[in-house]
Amino acid sequence: MTLKAVCSLFVAIVIASGASAQGKTALDELAGMLAGEFESRRQMQEDLDAGFADGKRHYWVNRTFQQVEAPKVGSHVFVATTEYNFNRWIFDFNEFYVWTLQGADSPGQIIMRPLRFKEQEKKLPFAREAWKLAGFGPDDLEPARGGGACTIIWTRTEGGFRGESEPCRVMSTTKDKMLDWEWRFDLSPQALFVEFNGRDETGASLDGTDGMTPYRLDRVAP
Repeated sequence: MTLKAVCSLFVAIVIASGASAQGKTALDELAGMLAGEFESRRQMQEDLDAGFADGKRHYWVNRTFQQVEAPKVGSHVFVATTEYNFNRWIFDFNEFYVWTLQGADSPGQIIMRPLRFKEQEKKLPFAREAWKLAGFGPDDLEPARGGGACTIIWTRTEGGFRGESEPCRVMSTTKDKMLDWEWRFDLSPQALFVEFNGRDETGASLDGTDGMTPYRLDRVAP
């Protein structure tokens, strides 16, 4: 092998190693920033103080992303919960998900895929203490359901990350019909902004934030 070839090979290895390290750093950074508890209490109160009418204001929503050890499933695995209060408190059984994070083929992208436990009812007592569920494997999981069951593609932004759903047509558990779902997340160390819409064949949003500003869920716990 000539000296020129050796130098070219060395440069290629350095570039590849640097790209791999950069991707891993982005993945770890996103995982660290996503882990925690977020809620919209402050935004809800701001809307009430401003006198927004029902249907035009943001309600109380709480979301958690708890990273768990499940190496048979992936290196970055989260158990996620969603609770809200639209005139009554509800634990969203359909958004009790297991999310996996992994690097994508496209540089700078991270894929977040949704799954759910096969025996959801048995896992519910530990939904907010997900560390007690550590060690589950692929045989314990099945495809996620509901309007939130969309693969999300994350990219880095200034100060955080943006996640947008891939084309996603799934059954709405509240509208009992197939809808085209769109999700967008903007994540920073301080908050998680959420926009979502489930659209019918005419493009009308039957469920979501159409005509509203995004939900702002402030971080309330790491």
